[in-house]
Amino acid sequence: MSAASLALAEPVGVCRHCGCTDDAPCRLYSNDQCVWQTEARDLCSNPRCFRAEAAALRAVERKRKQELASAVLPIAERWARSRRREAEMQRSRRRRMAKSSRRAA
Repeated sequence: MSAASLALAEPVGVCRHCGCTDDAPCRLYSNDQCVWQTEARDLCSNPRCFRAEAAALRAVERKRKQELASAVLPIAERWARSRRREAEMQRSRRRRMAKSSRRAA
């Protein structure tokens, strides 16, 4: 097997947050080297990378909730508008009935 085909068979991982690689791992506080935490080798064991990953996941979750809320909001607005319209129609009917009963009396 040639070196080029070997490199294609086993991709070199790069951390999404700190950019460390297999060849240049980052140093941790205990002077140890980081290790890969995912099978895809895109997140290392550096605590800073863990915090950055958690923040990125929270941002994704926040965006998903906002998208869901924006999809649900028009439905809720239409429902509220129809409820207001029904209430206004009932008030109008009551006024007409009261007015007609005063005329009859």
